Amino acid sequence: GALGGIAMIAVSVFVALRLFLFIPALAARGGRALSSVRESWRLTGGGFWKLFFPFIFGLIGAVFLGMIAIALLTLPVSALFGAEASGAATALLVALMMTVIALYALLFSFSAWRVLKD
Repeated sequence: GALGGIAMIAVSVFVALRLFLFIPALAARGGRALSSVRESWRLTGGGFWKLFFPFIFGLIGAVFLGMIAIALLTLPVSALFGAEASGAATALLVALMMTVIALYALLFSFSAWRVLKD
């Protein structure tokens, strides 16, 4: 039920943040995947909460700003061009928002790598 769903989300967030430095570790280690997983897990062990709060607040901020952008841009498009254009504009803005979130996560992972590897 709901409790199982919450537990799955918590475990997913925990594992995702522990493996958050995988891509920077992979780049630094020349493409060795298993050693990059170990390195990410080791580096995030003591710094889990240092990653958790900035990542979650950044994610919430990006989603909030995306929702505002969708609300502000969808209404005028709908009024000027109709419901079909409004749906297309919403889809485009959601895709743009997801791209910004992915770029934020990637840049944040490289910044965190530099801080935690020393």
